[in-house]
Amino acid sequence: AGARGTIRVPPAREFAWAGAWQLGCDAKALRMAAKHAPESGLGRIARWLVDHNASGVVTRQELVSMVPVSVLDVQPGHRVLDLCASPGSKTTQALEALASSSEDALAGGRGLLVANEMDAERSYVLAARCAPLGTACVRLAVTSHPAQAMPPHQMGGSIGFDRIICDVPCSGD
Repeated sequence: AGARGTIRVPPAREFAWAGAWQLGCDAKALRMAAKHAPESGLGRIARWLVDHNASGVVTRQELVSMVPVSVLDVQPGHRVLDLCASPGSKTTQALEALASSSEDALAGGRGLLVANEMDAERSYVLAARCAPLGTACVRLAVTSHPAQAMPPHQMGGSIGFDRIICDVPCSGD
C-alpha cells in the first residue's frame, strides 16, 4: 500500500508468444478495488475487464492454460479438434487464432474448430462461452461425444485435423 491507502500495482507484462497480457495484481485485488475504490485506476480496470469479458472482446485465462494452443501454432485455415473442451479457454484461444486478421481471408475462410465435450451440460456452457466471439463462431462446431471414441470427420475430401488439443481432466475434475 502506498500513500493514503492506495495500492501500488506493478505494470502489466506482455507475453507476445501467447498474444496475452498479465496484470500486476491478482483477481482479489481487482475485486477489492472495484468494491472499495471504483473510481481508482485499478477499479476502472476491473470494471473494464468485466464489461469486455462479457462482450467477448477480452478472454480471461491463466497463462499456463495458453501454452498448448500457442505451442500448436494454430493458424487461419487449420482444421482443429479440441477434445475435452469445456470450459472453453483453449477453445476460444484457438478460435481467435483461426479467425485472426486478414490471413483468414487468404486461407479462404476454410478454418474449422470442432470442440468436443462429453458432458452435454458442459457442452452448453462451452457454446455459451464461445458465443460472444461473434462471427468467429461460424468456424465452430460444438459436439458432445466420448473423446476416446471420437469418430473421424470427413472434411474437404480428406480425413483428419491439422491440430488436436486434448487437455484431459484430472481425477479431481
